[in-house]
Amino acid sequence: MNDEIILSVKNLKKWFPLRRTIEEFFSGNRRWVKAVDGISFDVKRGEIFSLIGESGCGKTTTGRLIMKLEEATDGEIIFKNEDITSFTSAEKVKTYKEHVQMVFQDPYASMNPRFRVRDVLSEPLIIHKKVHTLQEREDLVRRALEEVKLTPVEEFMDRYPHMLSGGQRQRVATARTLILSPELIVADEPVSMIDLSTRAEILHMMKEVQKDLQLTYIYITHDLSTARYFCDRIAVMYLGRIVELGNADEIIENPLHPYTKALIEAVPEPLPGKENKIKEIPIKGEVPSAANIPKGCRFHPRCIYAEPKCYEGVEDPDLVEDSNEHFVACYRYKEINNVAENA
Repeated sequence: MNDEIILSVKNLKKWFPLRRTIEEFFSGNRRWVKAVDGISFDVKRGEIFSLIGESGCGKTTTGRLIMKLEEATDGEIIFKNEDITSFTSAEKVKTYKEHVQMVFQDPYASMNPRFRVRDVLSEPLIIHKKVHTLQEREDLVRRALEEVKLTPVEEFMDRYPHMLSGGQRQRVATARTLILSPELIVADEPVSMIDLSTRAEILHMMKEVQKDLQLTYIYITHDLSTARYFCDRIAVMYLGRIVELGNADEIIENPLHPYTKALIEAVPEPLPGKENKIKEIPIKGEVPSAANIPKGCRFHPRCIYAEPKCYEGVEDPDLVEDSNEHFVACYRYKEINNVAENA
């Protein structure tokens, strides 16, 4: 990993309009679901950058915006000094997608069930006109299968998706992203639909491929336990905003935001020979609707440390640097951590 910025997200927003009531229609008012609400981060070339949070926090929408599967409401996505949010021509978008690929959460749903593995992997090559002969295409398909450890390749080339296990399907999905030799891969919950015994194997394979091909990953997950060992940096999202950002080890060992602390406490820690009890999580209530975000700090309705200054203000707390590129968005994080240290 070096310090070159391959992707920069600046004040990115994605708001979805809600269906209007009769009153709203005649008054001209409109409500919005603020799925992504002004986030900024940089991704360095060769690193594994993770977006973490609960369902509905906006992490998958962020990935779809980066992939140009959704159009941003506001903000910029800069890839190699070009603002991809301003791309209007289909040709420019097509060229961009040669360099940025996505591994989807459900590998079975992202494949045509009538395609054999060779067809699934050949499709990107045909669309982007990367080869001129059938033999060239066949060679690239074989090489991609070898990279994801689906060998001997002859056993897999003519199988249909339903003839593969969950782990094998995920390997094929990964091979499909690699076949165009991309620079950046957005991996959206790539192991969430795979059984536990296979997750470590798939992540190890992805890490090996990343090192061999000098790839950059944006790893989207809700699982802190995998992110800690797989990722270089972590951005914790809550209700459309980034609330903490920093080095993976620093985030896990020294969490500053109450929400990050709650996520870490929610990870079970089995202790051999002892009765494992469900821990009490330092959080309350449910995630508010993204169509009705609380004023002030949007986490305050669930925060056990909230005080009037957290919700009497109109604005969200800004993401500020605490130390050594460790950022946090919380009005009281210093007080909270001082109390924890002295307890």
